[in-house]
Amino acid sequence: MESIMEQLLADAIVRDVEDGDVLITITNVRIDTENDQAFISVAVFPDEKRDAVIKDLNRRAGDFAYALLKKMKVKKIPHIIFL
Repeated sequence: MESIMEQLLADAIVRDVEDGDVLITITNVRIDTENDQAFISVAVFPDEKRDAVIKDLNRRAGDFAYALLKKMKVKKIPHIIFL
């Protein structure tokens, strides 16, 4: 589930978040043992935009979760937290 989630989130980030001024790369996806939370580690270039990008990604986490729910056809998507 982690690898599928990583690919789908990467596609959504490229489509909906990235612009010409910033590059965002998912470096790790870890889902807790209860399947309640997904911790998504990202690298941001340039580094000085990292805090703003992480804040924006976490603000959009619900939208990402809804899109994943539709594409993955599972009953539950863990709460997404970008780090």
